[in-house]
Amino acid sequence: MQIGAIACYLSVSLSIYYLLTIKYGWNESTLKSKHAAFYLYIPPILFGLAFAIAGLWFYNDVTVWCSYSAKKVFSMFVVT
Repeated sequence: MQIGAIACYLSVSLSIYYLLTIKYGWNESTLKSKHAAFYLYIPPILFGLAFAIAGLWFYNDVTVWCSYSAKKVFSMFVVT
């Protein structure tokens, strides 16, 4: 799910890149001198990874949506 969020953020970054190059006339050397690639591509990836890591603590048993909980599935394969 977070990969989809990263894709959306990168799409916004790409739109900003096109805005800078087409409307404001920035060329490749101007973008390199201002480190635009760092500011446009690294933050979306970091935000997406941060949200993905932050969400790990909220994953629990999904018995609301699934009829089998992890304990039931595990007990089906373990011989006692």
